[in-house]
Amino acid sequence: MKKITLICFTILYSITFYAQTTAIPDANFEQALIDLGLDSGTIDGSVPTANISSVTDLDVFNKNISDLTGIADFTSLEILNCRFNNLSDIDISQNTNLTELNIENNHITTLDVSQNTALTYLNCNLNQLTALDVTNNINLLILEFGLNSVTSIDLSQNTLLTNLFCGQNQLTSLDVTQNTALTSLVCGIYNQITTLDVTQNTNLTVLKCKSLLLSSLDVSQNTALIELECSNNDLTSLDLSQNTNLEKLNCSQNNLTSLDLSQNLALTELKVTSNQLTTLDLRNHHNLNTLYCFSNQLSYLNVKNGNNINFNSFNATNNPDLTCIEVDDANWSTANWTNIDAQTSFSTDCDNLSVKDETFELFSIYPNPANTTLFIKNNTNDSIIKASLYNAIGQKVWSAKGDINAINVENFPKGIYMLTVQTNNKISSKQILIY
Repeated sequence: MKKITLICFTILYSITFYAQTTAIPDANFEQALIDLGLDSGTIDGSVPTANISSVTDLDVFNKNISDLTGIADFTSLEILNCRFNNLSDIDISQNTNLTELNIENNHITTLDVSQNTALTYLNCNLNQLTALDVTNNINLLILEFGLNSVTSIDLSQNTLLTNLFCGQNQLTSLDVTQNTALTSLVCGIYNQITTLDVTQNTNLTVLKCKSLLLSSLDVSQNTALIELECSNNDLTSLDLSQNTNLEKLNCSQNNLTSLDLSQNLALTELKVTSNQLTTLDLRNHHNLNTLYCFSNQLSYLNVKNGNNINFNSFNATNNPDLTCIEVDDANWSTANWTNIDAQTSFSTDCDNLSVKDETFELFSIYPNPANTTLFIKNNTNDSIIKASLYNAIGQKVWSAKGDINAINVENFPKGIYMLTVQTNNKISSKQILIY
């Protein structure tokens, strides 16, 4: 009888003993736990369960871990950071207290977070996901799943989201109309999104939708916007009149022919490269310190904003019609801003930016006002090589090359215009009235 009792006790003791340990088959994972003081001694494939069951924050960043088996016994875990490892899968179904999960830069192909309803932060960037279901994660505030291969995402239940990063996936559509708390949306590059409705996201301060397939973008309701990046799309127009808080704008590589920035006086960075802009007036943008406007059709550029010496970057190359740029100090700009074309120079008072007649009469015009034909008389021995007509907001409405002596203006709307005439040696402008 004593022998039977002893055997039973031994079996019970063994069961109890083994129940108090958690298997950790990945040696690198166990070493990380040893380094954190959650295990001791040499690597033996297990860790005392009591050492990990009450852990709330686990950081095993960049530990070359391939297998996270054992994580289920971290039953109190609230924060898990296992980014930059070699994980191909992860089972966190037992970690129901998780509020923050970061698995960035692994090789995970599927992710089930349906049991992690307390999650407020999820970062699964740089994995191999093709799908992601977050409909149960109604407490999510921040969601990042960029650089995967996700084709669709349902965000209708994530009404608390403030930050969304889903760039570089294979999304064909993105509905954020229910995510009215969003302050930051980054959804560009590699996605095949053709339309993007952000009219309900009135709290947005950052919107980055570069390299999509957008032909239009309505940001009239996003009055809190501070940064807008919509480069490399198919935009032909962009109304920024309501975005008075905008500080950074990148609308390069579109099909814009004009851009009214008169209401965006808070701008510090402006990138409008590879469009078809003809004029750019930045004289009132006193905070501007970065300008990229190369590869346009500029003939009018004014950056005399009183802040030139504080510029970080300036590039106005590949604007063949740009001969003069108005600046704070021509000598300083010549010495410091070298990214201009050979025919372009700097001046504090470019002739073609003036709205008054020149002291030297390069040309005369008559009649002025005109309503049918405007005649041009060349007062020099040089031939006129080009003439251009600009409307009151600086848009080029007519241009011709050669020895021009008359312009038919009867089809132009009534108003004030600027006529710019260029010879081999000089450029001059005159204000005209068409009635």
